[in-house]
Amino acid sequence: MRIVKDSAERRTQILDVSEELFASKGYVSTSTNDIIEQVGIARGTLYYHFKSKEEILDAVVLRFTNNLIKKAREVSKDTSIPLLDRISLTMKSLSSDTPLGRELLSEIHKSENALLHQKVQDIMISNIALIFEQMIKEGNEQGLFNCSYPFAVADMIITYSYIAFDSTREISLEDKKLLIKGFIVNIERLLGVAEGSLVNSILKIFE
Repeated sequence: MRIVKDSAERRTQILDVSEELFASKGYVSTSTNDIIEQVGIARGTLYYHFKSKEEILDAVVLRFTNNLIKKAREVSKDTSIPLLDRISLTMKSLSSDTPLGRELLSEIHKSENALLHQKVQDIMISNIALIFEQMIKEGNEQGLFNCSYPFAVADMIITYSYIAFDSTREISLEDKKLLIKGFIVNIERLLGVAEGSLVNSILKIFE
């Protein structure tokens, strides 16, 4: 007996299977036939939900991005964790260093996916800046920070880190160390704390 699923459930199933295939085979090596066979649907059903494999990629990337943001938001609100540790854990929760994450990053950095890349960057920066703004305000209230412009500082930190530490960027280990050192010093200045006071907590992000 054929199992009939509602539209939202079927769409989610297609994305779940696509994620598995992209992670194991790679996006380029995955065909729409692979997805159709794995899900067990007719070709018309796939194209009812997604007009092309590129459209599936867009949906997978956006879902992956939103899940990272959701996870970061949950970590940032866990007040049982000291604030400085929470900041580093929130940043680490944004890591895309998984088979699927690495494959998606590789694809969105291709020239033909420039618009998708820009869309993801805008979503990440705007949402994560708001999350860090709240933690900076909390740090001000606790007397840990002396930051007059929490949102502006959060936006600068997130924008810089997103670009400077892009995992696809080719950079020597020595240059990366210098970037990290400069990153920490400037975060300390922006947050109004003494130089060297945030080294240990921020370095955890890069472990």
